[in-house]
Amino acid sequence: MESIKDKLRKIKALADKGFYGEAQNAKRILNNLLDKYSLTIDDLMEDEKKLRKFKVERVMYIVFNHIVANVIGEERTSKMYWFKNKPSVQYIELTDYEYAEIHNLFDFHKRQYKKEYKKQIDIIITAYIHKHNLTLKASPDDKDRKEMSMDEFLDILSAIRRMEDNYYVKQLTE
Repeated sequence: MESIKDKLRKIKALADKGFYGEAQNAKRILNNLLDKYSLTIDDLMEDEKKLRKFKVERVMYIVFNHIVANVIGEERTSKMYWFKNKPSVQYIELTDYEYAEIHNLFDFHKRQYKKEYKKQIDIIITAYIHKHNLTLKASPDDKDRKEMSMDEFLDILSAIRRMEDNYYVKQLTE
C-alpha cells in the first residue's frame, strides 16, 4: 500500500519536473493535499517521529492494529503503548505523514465497521425472531411493510442456519 508521504513526494516531483499544465495541475493538487493534512513542503522531507495519541474503542483494537501494521510495518508495531488505566488510548511514535495516513484510514474504517456491524445486528435480530416464530401477524392495512431483497433473505437464512437449535418448552403448572 502506497503511503500518503510517498504519494505527496511523487506529486511534488511531478510539480517540479512536469511540463506546463501537468506541472501546474500537480502543484494545485499538492497544495490542496498539504492543506488537508496541515503540512508544508518542508514537512514532506522531514522524517522526525513524535509520540502520537489515538483513542481506540476496544471493539476496534484489532482493526486499528492492522491499519498501523499496514502503514508503518509489523516490526514497528511492537513499539505501541497502551496504559492500563486508559485502555482506549494508544500511543505510537510516528512521522507527520504516518500519523495523517493512520488517522484517515482509521476514521474511514471505524465508520465503515459501524455500518457493517449495524447491518449484521439487524440480520441476527430478524433471524432470531423468525427461527423462534416470534413474528407479528401482518394486518391487511400494513402499508409500511418493506419488501425484502433476495440478498437480505439469504443473509437471514444463513444466520438462522448458524443458530443453535434450542427452543423454549412451555412449562405446564396447575
